[in-house]
Amino acid sequence: MTVNFLKVQADEAVAVLDSCIVAGYELKRSIDSEYYESRENGQFQTNATTRLNGWRKRIRTWVVNTQQKLNTIYISPRYAFDFEETVGTSHVIVGQNIEWCSLSDRIRTRIDRLIQFDDFIKQEFYIEYVAGDKVEGNKYQQDGDGNTQQVHK
Repeated sequence: MTVNFLKVQADEAVAVLDSCIVAGYELKRSIDSEYYESRENGQFQTNATTRLNGWRKRIRTWVVNTQQKLNTIYISPRYAFDFEETVGTSHVIVGQNIEWCSLSDRIRTRIDRLIQFDDFIKQEFYIEYVAGDKVEGNKYQQDGDGNTQQVHK
Protein backbone atom coordinates (compact mmCIF):
# COMPACT_ATOMS: atom_id res chain seq x y z
CA MET A 1 0.00 0.00 0.00
CA THR A 2 1.30 3.45 -0.88
CA VAL A 3 0.36 6.45 1.19
CA ASN A 4 1.14 9.78 -0.42
CA PHE A 5 2.46 11.93 2.38
CA LEU A 6 4.92 14.34 0.81
CA LYS A 7 4.88 16.37 -2.39
CA VAL A 8 8.66 16.09 -2.57
CA GLN A 9 11.30 13.50 -1.80
CA ALA A 10 12.01 12.96 1.89
CA ASP A 11 15.47 14.53 1.74
CA GLU A 12 14.01 17.68 0.15
CA ALA A 13 11.35 17.86 2.87
CA VAL A 14 14.00 17.55 5.57
CA ALA A 15 16.03 20.35 3.95
CA VAL A 16 12.97 22.64 3.94
CA LEU A 17 12.13 21.78 7.55
CA ASP A 18 15.72 22.35 8.62
CA SER A 19 15.71 25.82 7.02
CA CYS A 20 12.48 26.66 8.88
CA ILE A 21 13.94 25.41 12.16
CA VAL A 22 17.11 27.46 11.71
CA ALA A 23 15.06 30.55 10.84
CA GLY A 24 13.05 30.01 14.03
CA TYR A 25 16.16 29.68 16.17
CA GLU A 26 17.63 32.82 14.59
CA LEU A 27 14.41 34.75 15.25
CA LYS A 28 14.27 33.57 18.86
CA ARG A 29 17.91 34.45 19.44
CA SER A 30 17.40 37.90 17.91
CA ILE A 31 14.29 38.72 19.94
CA ASP A 32 15.78 37.37 23.16
CA SER A 33 18.97 39.39 22.60
CA GLU A 34 17.00 42.56 21.90
CA TYR A 35 14.94 42.00 25.02
CA TYR A 36 17.92 41.47 27.31
CA GLU A 37 19.84 44.39 25.78
CA SER A 38 16.90 46.73 26.28
CA ARG A 39 16.47 45.51 29.86
CA GLU A 40 20.16 46.02 30.63
CA ASN A 41 20.24 49.58 29.29
CA GLY A 42 16.89 50.48 30.91
CA GLN A 43 15.11 51.13 27.61
CA PHE A 44 12.59 48.27 27.63
CA GLN A 45 9.92 49.95 29.75
CA THR A 46 10.05 53.24 27.83
CA ASN A 47 8.90 51.61 24.60
CA ALA A 48 7.77 48.12 25.62
CA THR A 49 4.57 48.23 23.58
CA THR A 50 6.43 49.20 20.42
CA ARG A 51 9.05 46.49 20.95
CA LEU A 52 6.48 43.79 21.71
CA ASN A 53 4.37 44.73 18.68
CA GLY A 54 7.47 44.62 16.47
CA TRP A 55 8.41 41.19 17.80
CA ARG A 56 4.86 39.91 17.28
CA LYS A 57 5.01 41.10 13.67
CA ARG A 58 8.34 39.36 13.08
CA ILE A 59 7.02 36.16 14.63
CA ARG A 60 3.89 36.31 12.48
CA THR A 61 6.02 36.78 9.35
CA TRP A 62 8.08 33.71 10.29
CA VAL A 63 4.92 31.69 10.96
CA VAL A 64 3.36 32.65 7.60
CA ASN A 65 6.60 31.93 5.70
CA THR A 66 6.96 28.59 7.47
CA GLN A 67 3.35 27.64 6.68
CA GLN A 68 3.95 28.42 3.01
CA LYS A 69 7.02 26.18 3.02
CA LEU A 70 5.14 23.39 4.81
CA ASN A 71 2.47 23.57 2.11
CA THR A 72 5.17 22.98 -0.52
CA ILE A 73 6.32 19.73 1.07
CA TYR A 74 3.19 18.14 2.57
CA ILE A 75 0.26 16.91 0.52
CA SER A 76 -2.18 17.87 3.26
CA PRO A 77 -2.39 21.47 4.56
CA ARG A 78 -3.03 19.95 7.98
CA TYR A 79 0.63 20.22 8.91
CA ALA A 80 0.76 23.97 8.24
CA PHE A 81 -2.29 24.45 10.44
CA ASP A 82 -0.90 22.09 13.06
CA PHE A 83 2.29 24.18 13.16
CA GLU A 84 0.36 27.45 13.49
CA GLU A 85 -1.95 26.15 16.21
CA THR A 86 0.84 24.61 18.31
CA VAL A 87 0.50 25.85 21.86
CA GLY A 88 2.82 25.09 24.72
CA THR A 89 3.15 25.98 28.32
CA SER A 90 4.43 29.46 28.94
CA HIS A 91 7.24 29.66 31.45
CA VAL A 92 7.31 32.97 33.26
CA ILE A 93 10.75 33.88 34.50
CA VAL A 94 10.61 35.81 37.77
CA GLY A 95 11.54 39.43 37.18
CA GLN A 96 11.06 39.25 33.41
CA ASN A 97 8.30 40.69 31.25
CA ILE A 98 5.39 38.24 31.00
CA GLU A 99 4.57 39.13 27.39
CA TRP A 100 8.17 38.62 26.28
CA CYS A 101 8.23 35.24 28.10
CA SER A 102 5.08 34.24 26.22
CA LEU A 103 6.46 35.30 22.83
CA SER A 104 9.78 33.53 23.41
CA ASP A 105 8.00 30.35 24.54
CA ARG A 106 5.67 30.48 21.54
CA ILE A 107 8.62 30.49 19.16
CA ARG A 108 10.32 27.67 21.08
CA THR A 109 7.16 25.56 21.04
CA ARG A 110 6.74 26.00 17.28
CA ILE A 111 10.39 25.15 16.68
CA ASP A 112 9.85 22.00 18.74
CA ARG A 113 6.87 21.12 16.53
CA LEU A 114 8.97 21.52 13.39
CA ILE A 115 11.61 19.28 14.95
CA GLN A 116 8.90 16.65 15.53
CA PHE A 117 7.89 16.87 11.85
CA ASP A 118 11.56 16.57 10.85
CA ASP A 119 12.22 13.61 13.16
CA PHE A 120 9.12 11.80 11.91
CA ILE A 121 10.19 12.08 8.29
CA LYS A 122 13.72 10.97 9.12
CA GLN A 123 12.40 7.91 10.97
CA GLU A 124 9.69 6.95 8.51
CA PHE A 125 11.77 7.48 5.38
CA TYR A 126 14.95 5.88 6.60
CA ILE A 127 14.91 3.88 3.44
CA GLU A 128 16.53 3.15 0.14
CA TYR A 129 14.87 3.72 -3.18
CA VAL A 130 15.31 0.49 -5.07
CA ALA A 131 13.95 -1.09 -8.24
CA GLY A 132 12.87 2.14 -9.88
CA ASP A 133 10.04 3.83 -8.04
CA LYS A 134 9.37 1.16 -5.46
CA VAL A 135 10.19 2.06 -1.88
CA GLU A 136 10.66 -0.76 0.58
CA GLY A 137 10.94 -1.03 4.33
CA ASN A 138 8.62 1.81 5.24
CA LYS A 139 4.97 1.89 6.27
CA TYR A 140 4.58 5.29 4.56
CA GLN A 141 5.91 4.42 1.16
CA GLN A 142 6.90 7.40 -0.95
CA ASP A 143 6.81 7.11 -4.73
CA GLY A 144 10.20 7.81 -6.24
CA ASP A 145 11.09 9.47 -9.51
CA GLY A 146 12.73 6.44 -11.11
CA ASN A 147 16.16 7.19 -9.70
CA THR A 148 17.97 4.94 -7.29
CA GLN A 149 19.02 6.92 -4.27
CA GLN A 150 19.61 6.54 -0.57
CA VAL A 151 17.88 8.80 1.90
CA HIS A 152 19.18 9.35 5.44
CA LYS A 153 21.17 6.17 5.62
